[in-house]
Amino acid sequence: MHDSELIQSFLTECQEMLDDAEPKLIELQQKAEGAGGVNQEVIHSIFRLFHSIKGSAGFLQFTNITAVTHEAETLLDLIRKGKTTITGPRIDLLCRTCDLIRELLVTVEENLNDAGHEDHVQAMAAELSKSIEAGKTEKPPAAPGPAQPPSLPPAAGKDEE
Repeated sequence: MHDSELIQSFLTECQEMLDDAEPKLIELQQKAEGAGGVNQEVIHSIFRLFHSIKGSAGFLQFTNITAVTHEAETLLDLIRKGKTTITGPRIDLLCRTCDLIRELLVTVEENLNDAGHEDHVQAMAAELSKSIEAGKTEKPPAAPGPAQPPSLPPAAGKDEE
């Protein structure tokens, strides 16, 4: 049996991390859509939050939280490494993952375990895995190339043929 103080600390920290992650996910999408790129500082921060939740959940043997955060972390790692892009559906998927983790945390608070959500966790993990696989086959985001000089209009006075 787990020490209830340790579990309470885990619950508090996870809630704080999720409260931090969700606005950053929205910010990430807005910046990606506006500037056409990924803000590396924001993506690294979100990745670390999911990584921390996964590690703590694994230590406490909360297998459902560990499973879903592992898949989310893998998707975030692909984005972080520039191997796939941020899209609206991926942000939505990661936000729904945060919602599921919150649901699991309520169960942990009530039962001191995260059991009873296996079907929902498996479905979410499968969705994340599908997005990961799709991301692996996407062309990586193009790096901005050198700016092209503007084309000049034909010189005045030239004969047109």
